[in-house]
Amino acid sequence: MTTNENETNATAAPEQPAGQPASLATQRPLRVGVVGAGPAGIYFSDILLRELAAKGEALGLGTQARIDIVEKLPVPYGLVRYGVAPDHPFVRMIVGALDKAASNPHMHLLTGVSVGEDVSVEHILQHEDVLVFATGATLDRELTIPGAQSLGVHGAADFVRWYNGFPAKQPTPDYQDPSTDWDLSAHDVAVIGGGNVALDVTRMLLRDPEALVSTDASEHVIDNFRASQLRRLHLLVRRGPAQAKFGVKELRELQKLANVRIVLDPADFELDEITTARAYQDHDKAQMLGELIHMRDVFVEATSAASAASDSVASAANAADTSSASSAGASATSAPERELILHFFSNPEEVLNDNGTVTGLKIRRMKVDADGTAQPTEHTETLPVQAIYSAIGYRPTQVEGAPYDDEHFVITNAAGRVLSDEGTPVEREYVTGWAKRGPVGLIGSTKSDAKQTVAALLEDLSQRADKGRAAVSDELLSDYLISQGLQPGNLDGWHAVEQAESAAGQSVGRAMQRIYDWQILSDLSHCEPLAGDDADAAADSE
Repeated sequence: MTTNENETNATAAPEQPAGQPASLATQRPLRVGVVGAGPAGIYFSDILLRELAAKGEALGLGTQARIDIVEKLPVPYGLVRYGVAPDHPFVRMIVGALDKAASNPHMHLLTGVSVGEDVSVEHILQHEDVLVFATGATLDRELTIPGAQSLGVHGAADFVRWYNGFPAKQPTPDYQDPSTDWDLSAHDVAVIGGGNVALDVTRMLLRDPEALVSTDASEHVIDNFRASQLRRLHLLVRRGPAQAKFGVKELRELQKLANVRIVLDPADFELDEITTARAYQDHDKAQMLGELIHMRDVFVEATSAASAASDSVASAANAADTSSASSAGASATSAPERELILHFFSNPEEVLNDNGTVTGLKIRRMKVDADGTAQPTEHTETLPVQAIYSAIGYRPTQVEGAPYDDEHFVITNAAGRVLSDEGTPVEREYVTGWAKRGPVGLIGSTKSDAKQTVAALLEDLSQRADKGRAAVSDELLSDYLISQGLQPGNLDGWHAVEQAESAAGQSVGRAMQRIYDWQILSDLSHCEPLAGDDADAAADSE
C-alpha cells in the first residue's frame, strides 16, 4: 500500500480507546520517543515543544513533553555529519543550530542504541506515549543494469560514508572502513545522477586534495585522494538541463575547482519553448538552468579562444623560428590536469567488464518530451571507464516493526501518520523527514514535514480520552535501556567527541580531524557496546 493510495486517511484520526480522565492525564508531560537524531528528528522535537507550549493548553494536552531521541550511532546529527561533503563548511554550520535546539532540557539524547536490535518498537511504546520515526535515508538505491555487480561499481552513499568517516559497529558487505584505502587508481570515471549527491561525489573526486586540509576530513582520507590517478570524469544525467536537480551553489562550487576543464555539448541546450517556460515557472529550477546556461557560455567562449590562440600560434610558426612557436603553442593550449564532461540525455544501459572488472559503460541517448518523460533513441555510445559511481538516490534504513513502501522508498504513511498494510493509521506511530516523503529536499522541506507530522500528532492526541498518556510503564525509556545493559550516550558525550576531534586536528596543525573508530566514539559518548554474555542476556530478556 502506497502513500498516494491513502491520502484520504491524512485528516482522519484513528478511533481511540477510552483512557484515564484528561485531568489526571495532563498531570505529567507527554512522553515522546523519536528514532533518529538527524535534522528531521531534532527539528520535529523542537517544533513539537513549541506547538505544545502555544496550543497544548487549549487542546487539553498540557504544555510540556519529555522527548527521548534514540540514535543508533554514537553521535548525533546524521546526514549533516555523515552525508555532507567535508568541503561544505556552510552546511556543517547547521550543527550549531541543531546543538542549540538539542540543548533544550526537555530533549534527551540517547545515542548508541539501535531500534530493532537493542530495543524493539513494542518495548519503546511501553515507555513512551507515542513514537516518531525520523530515520532519514542513508543507503543507496540499487543500480539494476547488466554488469552492475562488477568490481569498480560503487554506490555514492558508500563513497560518501567512507570519506566522511562513517563508523560501523558491525560492518556490512558494502561498508568500507574509513581507515582503509579507497581504490582511486582509475584514470577515467563515470558518475551517474542528476542531483546534488552526484555533484558532491564529482567535486570530491576532482578537487585538489590540499583544499581538504582546512576541513575535518581525516589525514588518511586526504592522503588517499592525493594518490588519485583520475584524469577524466563523465557525469551522466538521464534527462536534460531543464530537468536536472542540481543546486546553484553546488554548480558554482564545481566551476571553482582548480585545474579542471568543464566540457558541455551546446546542442544539449537547444530546448523547446514549452520546456523552457516550465523550467522558469519554478524559481529554483530557473536559477539552476540559468547557471547551466552560463557554464555552457563559458565553455563555448573558452573553446573559441583556444581555437583562436591555436590558429595564431600556427600562423606564427610559419613566420618565425619553429622551435619558439612550438613552445608558445604548448603554453597557449596546455590542458588542465583533469576534465569533467557533462552528458545530458544519457541513460546508463550496461556496465562492460573484463573478468568481472569494469572496463566501460554503454549509454543510450534519450529524448525528453516537454512534460519531462524520457524516451530512448537508437543512438548509443560506450565510454571507456574503470570506475562507476551510482548516485541515483537514497533509500531509508528499514526499522523492524515499521511498515515500508518499497515503491516510494518511505515508511508507509499519510500526512505523517504511519499506516498499516491495510492502509489504516497505526495507533501512536508517526514519521517525519526523508523516511516520510522520500530522500528529496533540503532543510526547509524537513521543517515543513515536521510541522505536518506535529499537527497530525496533536490532533490525534487531543481526541483521545487519555489525552495521549498511553505508556503502560512509569519507567523512563532511558532507565529501561540501562536496565537492559545498555549505556546510551548523551549531549555531553557528543560535546566530548567534538573536543576530542578538535584536539586530534590540533595535533597535526589543523582545526579539527574526524574520529571514525566506533569504539573510541562510544567511549567518548559513554555508550560502550555490549559484548559476550551481557549481549546475550539482554537479548534473552526481550
